[in-house]
Amino acid sequence: ERPLEVIADLGEWFQVADDENAYLLGIHGEITSDGLLVNQKAMVQCYSSSGENMWSRIFDTPASFQYGDVGNGVCVTANSVDEHWYLCVLDTEGAILAMQTREAEAQYINSIALDTKGIMIILGMTPERLFIQTIPYQ
Repeated sequence: ERPLEVIADLGEWFQVADDENAYLLGIHGEITSDGLLVNQKAMVQCYSSSGENMWSRIFDTPASFQYGDVGNGVCVTANSVDEHWYLCVLDTEGAILAMQTREAEAQYINSIALDTKGIMIILGMTPERLFIQTIPYQ
């Protein structure tokens, strides 16, 4: 076992919201002395317009969030791993408003968006086609 040396946050998605806060999604983990990222967990961070870290949330599952959108006072995050979708909706203070895991055999998320009526819109694909799915979060 290699000793752990550094805590790391790696961003995979970034967006500035209407309130001028910036949201970063990605991976939280530890870097070993060999440079390997281990103990990976999904993370969401919010920064003020001046660069101050307002809040951070770390999740045990999935190992990362790769897709997101912000608007209407919420941040929605998503990933598809091992034929499951992981969806999370957070308010602007970092509180979880909704969290879902859905079975999604051979359905992969390409993008996620929010509408003004509390609906997540998922653009995805299967081996045969593209699709759009709507999921209420309120």
